[in-house]
Amino acid sequence: MTWLYPAGSVGNLIASDHVAEPTRAALQKRMASEPTGPRFFDSAEFDLLRAVCARLIVDVPQVDIAGAIDARLADGTGDGWRYDVLPSDDAAYRQGLRTIEATAKLLGGAPYVALALDVQDAVLVSVQKSSRRWFEELLAEATETAYAHPAVQDAIGYAGFADLPGWAAIGLDERDAQEPVDE
Repeated sequence: MTWLYPAGSVGNLIASDHVAEPTRAALQKRMASEPTGPRFFDSAEFDLLRAVCARLIVDVPQVDIAGAIDARLADGTGDGWRYDVLPSDDAAYRQGLRTIEATAKLLGGAPYVALALDVQDAVLVSVQKSSRRWFEELLAEATETAYAHPAVQDAIGYAGFADLPGWAAIGLDERDAQEPVDE
């Protein structure tokens, strides 16, 4: 059995007494965030990153993945680790974007953002093979940013952020009594 919560359920759950205040604040901040312009990247790099993220994570237009990556790099924050073969995050992203742009010109004869979507995908496959560790980091950060957003969680029926006691153990394809149901 496959099901999703009724539209808007995640927003209602966030406002409920099943979510701790720090979790609620973080989720509400994500919900309220607006797309941002570049702070770390120049506008060409930012446009490139936005186009790449749109090909990596599709159907999440309400999440500003490129803006979140740009803000993190501008603020100098991160998760505290990186592959030892990679330079610092800021240098790795700039180098990675240069690699994408060079590969686009080689494979498609034009800047990445000007290429057809299938050629953009071919460029990303090529970069994934040649810059495996950096591409893995980019894909992981893009995925984490997208799926941490409550609108995406709502779309996939995820309610795992409800972090206060009161949820009963349930099995596969079962709902807890307090979970929303279709009417």
